[in-house]
Amino acid sequence: MFTNDYKDSIAFKIKTTCLVKYKVRPSTGTLKPQETIKVTFVLNGTSIKQTDVIKDKFLVLVIPVIEEKNTAEFWKMQWESKEQHILKCKIVSENEAGGAWDSCNQDHQNHNDELEQKVEKLILVVANLEKSSSILGQQIQYIKYSLYFVLLVCLFAIGFFWAIFYYK
Repeated sequence: MFTNDYKDSIAFKIKTTCLVKYKVRPSTGTLKPQETIKVTFVLNGTSIKQTDVIKDKFLVLVIPVIEEKNTAEFWKMQWESKEQHILKCKIVSENEAGGAWDSCNQDHQNHNDELEQKVEKLILVVANLEKSSSILGQQIQYIKYSLYFVLLVCLFAIGFFWAIFYYK
């Protein structure tokens, strides 16, 4: 959670040393005085070594917002009052993290439930598509064999009429 303890509004931006491994939401924004925002740091991937994670850092930049303008333009200016805070990554056990994991796990559980529902819907759609594909395949086979039969009948008819007119 980030809270603006200043008497003025602020803009913040969060950068990381490794964009591929982490997602930060929201990574930029503005906060009015005493306003709080929940910032989520997500580690992408499951095969990341602990030794790599402890080398990673996040840089939190904070600048005062005097006028309500486009925040992107604020960052282009050089600010004397720009603050920088470095957050270092640390791997902790669930016991050390305390209740922080509980809300995170609940968020993940809700997200997992939503994903499971979507997967179940996709499985039903795929099953219906496979069934339709099978039926279409059978219909194509039937049409193919019907065309072979018609072709054979035409060849016999042509042969029959040719034989009648040729040997007359």
